[in-house]
Amino acid sequence: MSMWDTIKADGRANGLTGPTSTAMSLIGLAPFWLVASHRVAHCLSRRGVPVVPNLLRAIGTVVWGADIWPGASLGPGLRITHASGIVVGDAVVAGPDLTLFQGATLGGGSVLHPDWQSNQPRLGRRVMVSSHAVVAGGIEIGDDVMIGANAVVLADVAPRQIVRSPEPTVEPRRPRSSG
Repeated sequence: MSMWDTIKADGRANGLTGPTSTAMSLIGLAPFWLVASHRVAHCLSRRGVPVVPNLLRAIGTVVWGADIWPGASLGPGLRITHASGIVVGDAVVAGPDLTLFQGATLGGGSVLHPDWQSNQPRLGRRVMVSSHAVVAGGIEIGDDVMIGANAVVLADVAPRQIVRSPEPTVEPRRPRSSG
């Protein structure tokens, strides 16, 4: 699939169905434009173009507050609901129809480690990563997986699963003394 076909699929996934919705999303700097910027950065990165891919990444960080590395291979139909705080590592691979919510982190491991690329997650088709969830390490996430808010996923997940974060603990609070 060409870069332009992928961007069109991303537009459809983000509700851009015509000139009016596209113009309104441009005026409001909708996250779709972050996705389109990543597509261009990824394409240039694969062609060995220096500097420009990381410049586009930096623009995404400044304008949308999201850090999507140019080397990340994200399938068509990428949907970002709120871009703030999203981090996607340079060697992350994801299938089509990935949905990311604010604060989602995909990737883990240090680039200083010799095999850091093998320490990045691979996500299947139609995966949803909710707010502030972390998917890290050289793990596989199957198709049709939903990762709940604040979940930390460090092991493989089979297809058609829901990953929930641990239940919060609730305990009584002692009032502060006034004085």
